[in-house]
Amino acid sequence: MANAVWWALHTLLTAKEFWAGLAATLFGVFIAFRLERWWERRRAREQYAQALNAVRYKSASLFARCTQALEAIQANGGISSYELEAPVLRAFLANPLLQEYGPYRLSILLGSVAAFVGAARNSLDFFRRQLGLGGTPILAVHLLPLTRHLTRLRTGIEHAQALMDAELHRLRRGVRKTPEDQQVIDNFTAATK
Repeated sequence: MANAVWWALHTLLTAKEFWAGLAATLFGVFIAFRLERWWERRRAREQYAQALNAVRYKSASLFARCTQALEAIQANGGISSYELEAPVLRAFLANPLLQEYGPYRLSILLGSVAAFVGAARNSLDFFRRQLGLGGTPILAVHLLPLTRHLTRLRTGIEHAQALMDAELHRLRRGVRKTPEDQQVIDNFTAATK
């Protein structure tokens, strides 16, 4: 019995067909793992691009709110109905895909914008509490910190948007601004003043 097992094992290990089949199987498994890994990386990169695109568009909304708030402060010295929140930005900053696929400068710039959002929100809340004192006149000096925070936030958003646009362009995603787009935006701004 032992001789039969030894003979079968010897025959199997010396057969060219066995080694060819083993090599083909191992090669097929290797290719399958490589394809699966490539597909996972591609899918993760696509998720990163979608999340970045969402942050880009939400930052445009936040930029518009900052601009409107600054115009309201300059026009009548008051502001009360603006909300400054950036939940999509905070979620993106916590997303591990940003650390894996995003450039370092993007992480730093978006982190700074998130801090500016917090500072402007705190300043706005302080201003609103001051309004609640009743009968206390609001002086321009009281609005100065809020104006400064909103201006920093708006400037930070402008720089972050330029960087996000470049990153989206690298990923072949996003909308590219054309001169016609700027003309439409300028016409809308002039018509709604």
